[in-house]
Amino acid sequence: MSKQILTPRYYGTDAERAFIDGLGSFAPGNTHLRGLTREQLLNNYALSVLRRERWGTIQKKEVIEHVKAALNEEALYGK
Repeated sequence: MSKQILTPRYYGTDAERAFIDGLGSFAPGNTHLRGLTREQLLNNYALSVLRRERWGTIQKKEVIEHVKAALNEEALYGK
């Protein structure tokens, strides 16, 4: 018997965008806490998107575009 993963109905594309926007904001500037910069976290997220199989109500294309925009913004202003 396989496990069914239930996703709350309110967790969708907007919530995923908010998650991306919050990456690295737990302790900005403190890379010793987890050892990763926001740019590294965004890159890791972008790589994980390629392996993700279950999207539920999340719009994959929109999320990919959002993480690309976040990476571009980080490259321009995050240093």
